[in-house]
Amino acid sequence: AEAGRRIRGELEAAGFEGRTAAELATVAPGAPVSEIAEFLVRESTAIRVGKDRYYTRAHLEEAVGKVLAAVRMDGLATPSQLRATLGLTRKYLIPILEWMDAQGLTVRDGDARRATQP
Repeated sequence: AEAGRRIRGELEAAGFEGRTAAELATVAPGAPVSEIAEFLVRESTAIRVGKDRYYTRAHLEEAVGKVLAAVRMDGLATPSQLRATLGLTRKYLIPILEWMDAQGLTVRDGDARRATQP
């Protein structure tokens, strides 16, 4: 239970950057971090992006909302424009954009993204 609280707290603190399972292991040494993180995904508290980066549902939904707003404003948005919107480096931004593409929220158009629905 304590490890779960620490992992949740770390995900809250991570914001739009999220945390990998390895990063979460530093706050709960010896705990089955991947199992706890996947439990949070199953209970819809967290969302896994890619192989092992986790976000709180609230943070990822907020990031998605900001990306979609920026994309809809101009019709297209490049990663460099979206970096400024979320305050993230490409290291953290690109996995979110790829996840959004996989979810059908955006589609890649050259180097830019466009929303799939107006």
